[in-house]
Amino acid sequence: MAVAAAAAAVILFLILANRYRLGRRHILWLTLITITSGFIGALLFSIIESSIVYRTIVITVTGLRADGFPIAAIASILIYARANKLPFWPLLDIGTPCLILFMAIYRVGCVLIGCCYGLPCDLPLAVTYNNPGSLAPLGMPVYPTQLYHLIWNVAVLLIILLLRKSLKPVGSLGLMGWILYFAGDFVIRFFRGNEPPVILLSLSQLTDLALIAVAIYFLVQRFKKAGLARVDS
Repeated sequence: MAVAAAAAAVILFLILANRYRLGRRHILWLTLITITSGFIGALLFSIIESSIVYRTIVITVTGLRADGFPIAAIASILIYARANKLPFWPLLDIGTPCLILFMAIYRVGCVLIGCCYGLPCDLPLAVTYNNPGSLAPLGMPVYPTQLYHLIWNVAVLLIILLLRKSLKPVGSLGLMGWILYFAGDFVIRFFRGNEPPVILLSLSQLTDLALIAVAIYFLVQRFKKAGLARVDS
């Protein structure tokens, strides 16, 4: 599913990048860099979490932290933009829908394998994993948190695609997308069964709050700058 998610994200990126008239060389390099850095970020986030929460380092393919992917990918876009003297905000607007599409498809794998499972649940919406190869507790009804993540990612993707032409100024679309993404991620993680708290909240939730605050700050700055530009003109 990670491979399928990357392929879908690349296709969407090609479509959006052509509309923004981004050069082929930049399209190629941004595609390679964001995908590579995203997986490295997911791995590093997994190592950091296991060392802080579990006091040990465990590296597994199924243990990759999905929330590390967008963080590293956005950082790589920023670095690439600075190195090549490209405007960062248009790239963020292009890359955000692609990265969220990746996360949505990636979550299908989470649903199937049982990682990112929920707390015990006695509601009709609960799911039960019985396959011995599952990463979720066997035979125990739990919240379908992987499905919650998937549905929320799709909802955010649809929202920002609908707002793509109307939401101004440049950069606000990407920032709004990540505010919505991390806000939903923060709430859903209260129902996760594999989220041990660090300081009342899990490490991922603390990260979500920090990133929401940063995104809101820059979104306000973008709106202020656009407002000043209109006044000056």
